[in-house]
Amino acid sequence: MAKSSTVRSERREAARAALDRYRVECERLRAYALAIQHADSVLVSVTAQYDEMGGGGVAGDSIGRGIASLYESGERFRDAAAEAFASMRSVEKAVAGAASASPDAGVVLSMRYLNPFRSVGLAEIAERIGKSEDRAQHLHLDGLDLVADQLCRFDDDGI
Repeated sequence: MAKSSTVRSERREAARAALDRYRVECERLRAYALAIQHADSVLVSVTAQYDEMGGGGVAGDSIGRGIASLYESGERFRDAAAEAFASMRSVEKAVAGAASASPDAGVVLSMRYLNPFRSVGLAEIAERIGKSEDRAQHLHLDGLDLVADQLCRFDDDGI
C-alpha cells in the first residue's frame, strides 16, 4: 500500500510540474513572439536599405551579413517558439483528456493551471464553481491523477 501511495504521489508531482511549466511556456512564447516581431521589423528595414544601396561594396556586404544574421535569428526564435507551443499543446491535451473523464476536475485544473497570468487558489476555485474547498481539493487531486495518466499515454504513444 505504501508503495502505491508513493507512486501516486510521484505521478501527481510529475503532473503538477508539467502543469506549472505551462505558465512558463506561455511567457516564453510571448517573449519569442516579440523577438520574432522585432527581428522581422529590423529585417524589413535593413533589407530596404540594402535595396536602396544597390548592394555590393563594403557597406553592402556588411548589410548583407546583417540580413543573413537577422534571418537566422528569426528562424532560431521560430524553432524555439514551436517547441514551446508543442509543450503547451501537450499539457492542454492532457487537461482536455482529464476533463473528458471528469468535467469538474477539468474545470479545476483549467482554472488553476491554464491561466497564463496567475495561479488561482483552491479557495477561489471552490467559490467560483460553488463547491466546498475540500471538494475542490479532491477534484484537483483526481485531475492530477488523470493528467498523469494522459501524460504517460502520450509518452507511450510518442506524442
